[in-house]
Amino acid sequence: MSGVVAKNSIFRVVLDTNIFLRALIGSGNIPGQVSDSWKEEKFILVTALS
Repeated sequence: MSGVVAKNSIFRVVLDTNIFLRALIGSGNIPGQVSDSWKEEKFILVTALS
């Protein structure tokens, strides 16, 4: 079932550092909204450790 998302599924998201920096500027912008969604646990933030 490619392309089908279950109703209660949660996304795993990788964000660029730039998104976090722009989110600091203001919560009204799109990166701020993404940051707010992460804080509300609407998706899981995936990170890589080197």
